[in-house]
Formats: sequence, structure tokens, C-alpha cells
Amino acid sequence: MTQPTTSAGFFHDLFSPLPVPREEKRKDPLDHVAKYTGTTDGAWDVFRVGNHFFSILESCVSPVHPFADLFGRMKRVFDSAGVALSIPQLISNVNSLRRSVINFFISQDLPYSDALRNRKIAQAAKAGFVDSINLTNTVAQIALFLDSAKVFLFDAVYLQIIDGVYTITGAVSDGMELVGEYFKLKQYQSLDSQPRNQTEAAKLEEKKTLAWINIAKDVASLAVAAIAIAPLIASLLGVSFVATTYITSTVVLGISTFWLTAKISGYFYNKVIVEAPAST
Repeated sequence: MTQPTTSAGFFHDLFSPLPVPREEKRKDPLDHVAKYTGTTDGAWDVFRVGNHFFSILESCVSPVHPFADLFGRMKRVFDSAGVALSIPQLISNVNSLRRSVINFFISQDLPYSDALRNRKIAQAAKAGFVDSINLTNTVAQIALFLDSAKVFLFDAVYLQIIDGVYTITGAVSDGMELVGEYFKLKQYQSLDSQPRNQTEAAKLEEKKTLAWINIAKDVASLAVAAIAIAPLIASLLGVSFVATTYITSTVVLGISTFWLTAKISGYFYNKVIVEAPAST
């Protein structure tokens, strides 16, 4: 005979923990968006999107357009928000550098019998270098946010130097990632990585696509850096560099927008496609 189910009371049903399911609930794209925007880097990208969006609108209208001032003020709002996010981003970068330095010293104690000892030490040193570059990039971007939001105004010379540091450090970081993606693609072509079935073949193609997305992003970053330092190199070589400020800023904004699009696309492609369980 079936026994009647009795309730222990309304508050018991309301507050008692439910059994934890063994299988993790599969995340949909909106779950990934929420998780990404909840991170410091993701939240900063949200405000980068806002900055780029209103920068594009501002560049599309004349200075006397009725909405020109509104677009400029909205851009400064996103820059001010970027300043607010600078503190957690700075803390994150400092902690990453701290951990990579510790790991570098730990790697020195690896036994010489370890066949990968030299590679592990080299990559630990590389991680420390990249983290130091990222920290410098964050500090420079904080300064640019402060100036753009009119919180602290830098002299034109110092602002140009800061902008150069931000551009070059970003290019160095993305340039090293570009080399890393090249070696990933090279490894994907090796005999050890050849798929054994159709499922593994599909997953390998997804990883290759992600590598190419990252490469496109890195190339865009290097292009922005090249445009930024072209006048300086030309002056050092005694060559006249002719380019209007409007054309240069428009090109840089376009390439920077592509960089940001590829950066965000690569993140979600990795989370939604590459890291998704392989369908059998």
C-alpha cells in the first residue's frame, strides 16, 4: 500500500536544502554571458564596448551636430566606470604576477630527471614576463581612463607617452599570444594530436577555429601598435609621415573595434563551443 506523503511544514519546504544533483546543469549562452560580465575582465570589456560604441557614433557626426555633445558625455560615463573597475583589475594583475614569480622560483627545484624541466622553467619565466606586461598595460589604461573621464588631465606629451605604453604593452602581450597560437596549430597538426574518431575530429576543428580567432585578434592589436608608433619611427629615420589625425584615429578605432569583437567572440566560442561536451 502506498504511504501518504506528509509535509513537515511550509517553512521546512521553503528553506530546507534540496538534494544536489550529481550532473552539472548545462549552461546556455546567457549563463556564459552572465558569468563573463561578473568577472573583472568581462565587466571591463562591457565598458570597452560602450566606449567604442559611443566613440563610433561621435566620429560619425560633426562637432556641431546636436547629439555630438551627448555622445561625448556618454563615452566619458563609460570611461568613468572603467576607472571604478581599475582597482579590482589592478589587484588581479598584481596577484597574477605574484603567483607567476612564485611558480618561477618553484620551477627551479624541479629534478633534472624531468624531461620537461627546461620547458617548464622557460614557460614559468614567460608567464612572469607576460603578467608584468599586463600589469603595466592596466596601469596605463587606468591613466587613459582618468584623462578621458576628466578626472585627472595629463599634459599632451605625457598623455602621448602613456598611450604609447598602453598600445605597445598590449601588442607585446598579444604578440606573445600570437606565437603561442601558432605553436598550438602546429601541435594540432602533429601525429600525436590526430583524431581517432569523428567526434574527436570535430573537437579538433573547433580548437583550430578558436586559434584562428585569437590570431585575428592578435594581428589587429599589432596593427594598432604599428600605426601608433609609425610617426615616431618615421621621425627617427628622418622620413616625413603624412597622415591626418582624423584618418589615423578612424582607422585605429576601426581596428580596435575589430580587436574587441574578436576578443569577446573568442571567449564565448571557447566557452560555448570548444568546452562543451563532445556530442556522441
